[in-house]
Amino acid sequence: FLFLRIFGVPDPLLREITHRANAAGIPIEVDSLILTLHGWRADHVRYYSKHPDDLKAIFSADQVFFSARNSALEDGNSTIWNIDVKAVGLTMNPSVEWGVKVPKESKSRHIDAVEVSLGFFPDRIMFSNGKMSWLGSHFNVNGTLLKGGEKKASKAPTKSMTVLPETELPVWIDEQRFQSLENHLKRLSLAKEARVDIGFEIDPTNYSASRIDLSIRADELSFRGVHFSKAKIVGSYCYPLVLFKQVELFHGKQSVLLSGEYNLDSKEVKGSLNNSITSSQPLLLLPEKVYDVLVRAELRIEQLPLLRINFGPSVVNELLNQVSGDFSIHDLVYKGIEIEALGGQVKRENNRIEFTNLKGSALGQEDRAEEMGSTMHGGFAEGSVFWDGNVQEFGVDVEASIDPNILVRALAPIQIATNIIQRFQFKDQPPRGQVRVGAKLDDLETFYIDIQASAHEVIIQGIEFSSVNITQTYKHGKLNLDPFMALQGIRLTEGMVALDFYNSTVFFDGTTQLNPADLEDLIYPEFNLFGSHIETHGEVQLTARGRFDWGSMQQTDFSIQAEAESLKIPVAKLDQFAAEIVGFGPVISVKDATFGLCEGTGEGLFSLTWNPEKENLPYEAEFSFSDVDFYKFLVFLSSNKPVNVSGKMSGDISIEADMSTNFFSTANGKGFIFVEKGQLADLPLFNGFSRLVRKVFPSFTLFSITSLRGNFNILDGIVSSEDAYCEGNILSAKGQGCYCPSTGFDALVQVQMFGESRITKVVRVITNPLMKLFEMKLTGRLSDPSWKLEKLP
Repeated sequence: FLFLRIFGVPDPLLREITHRANAAGIPIEVDSLILTLHGWRADHVRYYSKHPDDLKAIFSADQVFFSARNSALEDGNSTIWNIDVKAVGLTMNPSVEWGVKVPKESKSRHIDAVEVSLGFFPDRIMFSNGKMSWLGSHFNVNGTLLKGGEKKASKAPTKSMTVLPETELPVWIDEQRFQSLENHLKRLSLAKEARVDIGFEIDPTNYSASRIDLSIRADELSFRGVHFSKAKIVGSYCYPLVLFKQVELFHGKQSVLLSGEYNLDSKEVKGSLNNSITSSQPLLLLPEKVYDVLVRAELRIEQLPLLRINFGPSVVNELLNQVSGDFSIHDLVYKGIEIEALGGQVKRENNRIEFTNLKGSALGQEDRAEEMGSTMHGGFAEGSVFWDGNVQEFGVDVEASIDPNILVRALAPIQIATNIIQRFQFKDQPPRGQVRVGAKLDDLETFYIDIQASAHEVIIQGIEFSSVNITQTYKHGKLNLDPFMALQGIRLTEGMVALDFYNSTVFFDGTTQLNPADLEDLIYPEFNLFGSHIETHGEVQLTARGRFDWGSMQQTDFSIQAEAESLKIPVAKLDQFAAEIVGFGPVISVKDATFGLCEGTGEGLFSLTWNPEKENLPYEAEFSFSDVDFYKFLVFLSSNKPVNVSGKMSGDISIEADMSTNFFSTANGKGFIFVEKGQLADLPLFNGFSRLVRKVFPSFTLFSITSLRGNFNILDGIVSSEDAYCEGNILSAKGQGCYCPSTGFDALVQVQMFGESRITKVVRVITNPLMKLFEMKLTGRLSDPSWKLEKLP
């Protein structure tokens, strides 16, 4: 006893013991073996693998303390040994068979201390009550190591199974991969020692038939600076499956739970992820590349989404391409869109991701309301969205009540979408309706948008409406509004409009009480005829059908029945206007027009020729009128109101001119004007004439002109007449000459006694030779005419 305590087991005997242990299936070497009060102590113990490529001991310990006891098995022919073992200074060198190669400098090779009870049976070694301190964690180990011998029958391989050498593990982790895993673990910080429970059954002759169960628990831990209150991992290996039954991280009472399995035969993985953590702090754990994608996409997540997601089955590299489940998220910001809440179901397969049963709400954008001229109301939406990465196509189908201008920044790459959206502005509340949007991003001509919506207090292309009900579709350059109904106060517009942006045409069929200038702005705002050259006031009724070609006018073919309470053109203000407006090719004609003019009546026709490639707007007009209040007509033409002027005017006029420039610069035409039953002497034109007559005939203190008539011609803007005639109670006059806008009048006026009645004709035969002496010359501009006697000084 003293010898064993002091010197230990003699070397010959120790070698015999080692030999017998090796023969019993325990490949071990020991430098010395000494008896202590509590058992035996083995120094520098090495345990080897039986694999020929393992030249070094897979375990070595500075000291191993053990006590042994033996007992007979029930058959009486075999003996079991129970050994309690404690090892310190343990170093590990993984066997080739383990499929793991650990770098020499790795701390993972060193184990602080190990305690275990070993039961040596004829066919196996039992590990029980194993305890180990390793990498700052406490391990509890129980298991069985089968000895070499008769092999267990294994399953016949199926077509999907990979046939593996029975003595090799079905995975291999080289030094580089192990170092990468270890570097990740270095980012893990534990406030308390983690607890690890391991159960196993290992057959060194057939690792594929081995089994390992693992359970890890830790409290107060952090990874890359992200804190968790608790962690739990439960997993197992039983070929061909590596199971992660539970990987759960707790953040207070909230947690994220991951479970899954990896099939070593099919190389496929599947699993599920449930998250109830709302803090955004775990986002810091995202890979840097993923985080960069979020930044580039202008996606800011204030809270983690709540998830119930299933992954796979798929190969590892395609795991995120095989996803299904449901989610909900709060406080999400995407390109300026503040999403208050969003939830629904998600499915991704074959590089196509679908979000269905979506329900979300967004906040308004008050800071951009003034910029966009819209209230930028938030609202809600529900529906579905998809993205197909194979063909770069997206689609949205939602029912919503939200200001679409909120989406302008998000849809900025699709210019046609933003152009259509920005046609609409919503003053007090967002529209409500169904919206479908989609396109292939590599072919934006495939963009489509379908809208069925209603809105109140909406502005379309700058035109205000009190309410609008609209069905709008856009695809392949064609925008259809069918049906379209809008109210502007009590003014109703209903019908359909189809705009073809590729062919620059618009087809319309409907009725409207809308101001024609507003209607023109809705259809083609660049065509500035109404509102600039023609104005309407009061009630308007239009019934229109046909096509307008704003690109070339060659396909223009439309008809409009028009009625207007008041119509203002450059030369007159018309009341109770009614006509048929016809467009055919480049010519727009107003036919069978009837109207009131300053308490009189009139009728006529008008045609305008428009060539989009030219700036001129040539037109032709023919109209006649009667019983027009001459005073009111003059008031319209001049801001300087004439006084003491009256009369009834009738006439026929036919002219050609260009609406794009000054009337007199291009005008040609002819006409007849007749003013009767009036007082015309105080016309600004006749003021000088009246003064000259009173000077020549002092007795005519009361001079009057009661009628005026004459035919006239217009040639290149110069107005001329050969038979102008004005008549008064005592004197009358006839004249001939012309008027040029640049130089003024050049006319001769001959005064006559009395009018042209039968009785006065006799007197005029006698007086005309004398009156020729009083022939007058009219010169000067219309604003400042000059009269003088032509033959008398």
